[in-house]
Amino acid sequence: MLSIARAVINKPDLLIMDEPSLGPAPIIVDEVFRIVRKLHEENHMTIMLVEQNANKALDVSKSLVTLSKKVRLFLKGRRTN
Repeated sequence: MLSIARAVINKPDLLIMDEPSLGPAPIIVDEVFRIVRKLHEENHMTIMLVEQNANKALDVSKSLVTLSKKVRLFLKGRRTN
């Protein structure tokens, strides 16, 4: 949480997050993703999220790019409701 606060204090146009769900307790992970969604919706901040927890990432994403192990484009698209 502190690292997110430190990253957004200067109001960047782009926030890059690498595996924010790695390590914290599940309740903290839920809060991190709630903050990610809020940053985008209320501050119109673009967020590039690198995340293995696809379900959590899709919950807060408008579009996604999935890469294979050989770093080839595997899937690209927009979320549909």
